Amino acid sequence: MERAIFSSNPRKAPGPGDISFRVWQELWPVVKQWVVHIYRRSIQLGHIPKSWTEAKIIVIPKPGKPDYTIPKAYRPISLLRTISKGLEKVVAQRLLEYLERTEQLPHTQFGARPRRSTEQALTVLTEKIYDAWRKAKVLTLVTFDVQGAYNGVNKEVL
Repeated sequence: MERAIFSSNPRKAPGPGDISFRVWQELWPVVKQWVVHIYRRSIQLGHIPKSWTEAKIIVIPKPGKPDYTIPKAYRPISLLRTISKGLEKVVAQRLLEYLERTEQLPHTQFGARPRRSTEQALTVLTEKIYDAWRKAKVLTLVTFDVQGAYNGVNKEVL
């Protein structure tokens, strides 16, 4: 839990509570026992306080757009409370450790995994291409920009 607080950028914009990670890091010796208790209880109960799910939405103009009267020229950023971001990091780390330990992630999954890099993913891709060429096969690659496409997706269907 301490790692989640201290691995976060202290200058990252805070959410509705306006408490930055820098404040949590400075106060850690004093508030540690209470934050640890709250995080543990939240995980045990499977409950996140409602106020932790509220976000402050900031709209930022995308650079280099020719017409800023068009809504697509802006990017909305959702800022959550830093205390909830800390809990999110704890849960994400525990899930990742469990999935790694039980080998439930495919070997081809490189994103958000420790000791795996873009360079390694490209090496695997290159090897697959050369392997297909050696066997005189045609290789097709389909990629998806899920993050970029998500705003245009019907969320009910998804």
